[in-house]
Amino acid sequence: MKQMHWRLPQLMAERGWNETSVLRPKLAEQGVDLSREQVFRLVKRLPERLSMATLMALCAIFDCTTGDIIGVGSEDAVAPKPRVKKKTQPAIPVTRVRLT
Repeated sequence: MKQMHWRLPQLMAERGWNETSVLRPKLAEQGVDLSREQVFRLVKRLPERLSMATLMALCAIFDCTTGDIIGVGSEDAVAPKPRVKKKTQPAIPVTRVRLT
C-alpha cells in the first residue's frame, strides 16, 4: 500500500511560518473558516478527510498544486537516495563426494 505524505508543515516552514495561527487568517481570506483547533490539526496531522475548498485554498495560499501538499508513495519517491550496490558473498564451492 502506498503511503501519503502530508507536506503542509514543510510548506509552512519554508515560508518561516512557525505558528499554526499564521494560517488561519490566510484560509479565511480564501473563504475557508476553521477554528484554531481545526487549523492546528490540519497542520500537525495527516487529515483523514479534507474538503476540496480547504485543499484549493491551501493551493492558492502556497501557490502550489495538490501534489505539492499531498505526496503519494514512499519517501524514496519524494527524495531519491543514491543506490548502493549490495555486496554479495562468494559462492561456497561444492565438493562432490563419491559414496561407495
